[in-house]
Amino acid sequence: MVLSDDGLVSRTFTAAEVLRLVLAGSEDANAGRWFSTASTETRSKLAEAYALEPYPSDQQMDKLARALRAPSKACVRTFYQSMHLKAMELCGHG
Repeated sequence: MVLSDDGLVSRTFTAAEVLRLVLAGSEDANAGRWFSTASTETRSKLAEAYALEPYPSDQQMDKLARALRAPSKACVRTFYQSMHLKAMELCGHG
């Protein structure tokens, strides 16, 4: 869950909402992001994994990559980095 607070309004975003906002970027921004073309089921599992542990270890990312049949652990790392950047934007740090 991500908390956005601008001093006047506080709002929380679920991991699924943050992922939706990540994917709402331009086609160019999503080019090369394997999760942008992944199935809805895979994206749901990624969002669930992020909600459970937003800062996984390398071993956890490797396990998730195997479970989701991602091309590599680096692809899963890109997902987490994208989520972290969007979360920072939502919190006013972007």
